[in-house]
Amino acid sequence: MNTERKPRLSISGAATVDGGKYQEVKIAGQGTINEDLDTIQLTVNGHLEGLRDIVAESMTVNGRLVTQRDLSAKKARVNGLVKVWGDLHTPQLRIHGEVVGKKNLTSESIHIYGSLKLDGDCNTDSFTGKAQFQIDGLLNADQIDIGLYGSSSAKEIGGEKIIIKKGRKWDKLLPWLQSELKVECIEGDYIELENTQAKIVRGKQIIIGKDCTIDRIEYQDSYTAHTDSKVGEAVKI
Repeated sequence: MNTERKPRLSISGAATVDGGKYQEVKIAGQGTINEDLDTIQLTVNGHLEGLRDIVAESMTVNGRLVTQRDLSAKKARVNGLVKVWGDLHTPQLRIHGEVVGKKNLTSESIHIYGSLKLDGDCNTDSFTGKAQFQIDGLLNADQIDIGLYGSSSAKEIGGEKIIIKKGRKWDKLLPWLQSELKVECIEGDYIELENTQAKIVRGKQIIIGKDCTIDRIEYQDSYTAHTDSKVGEAVKI
């Protein structure tokens, strides 16, 4: 990769370039980048195919971005589709479209109002919004506050404060929409759940709301369950 940062790369038609270091990269057409790309600002309104690593200070994707390697952006907003075959690292991530990751996602703040699908783990300080997500590994965040829209799943969920409820906005417009979370294990200090199927829920304070099916609950301080939910056993530890 060149050591000197070039001012701008713009693709409005169809083109294949070698990559490099830029102040600004704008994709309005269909672009393929063969080598590593390092840019201050990345804007994708068309389609970008990256064959190597992509690094950006700030990234906005209104179209489609697919990279075969790792993607790193200090600040990212996804209104379209981002698909990453490597690891995804972005301290500030806002998802209004769809993010698909084949490995792990690390962040500090994730605000999601769309869809997230990961084959690996998701590690962040906060995970909030109204969303549909599928995480094959661990969702780990200090603060989790999610309204479910559609079927969601994770292998394990861990955090300090975990609030997962059914999204209310589309109940009347889309009564057929199944908003439910399936997870093997949830562990945290404060846990409040709705529309959740779990094998085990473990925490200090646990509130089970409507439409939950929990095989086993282990709590330290307090535990309550809605009459509409099913709990196999609850044990104070």
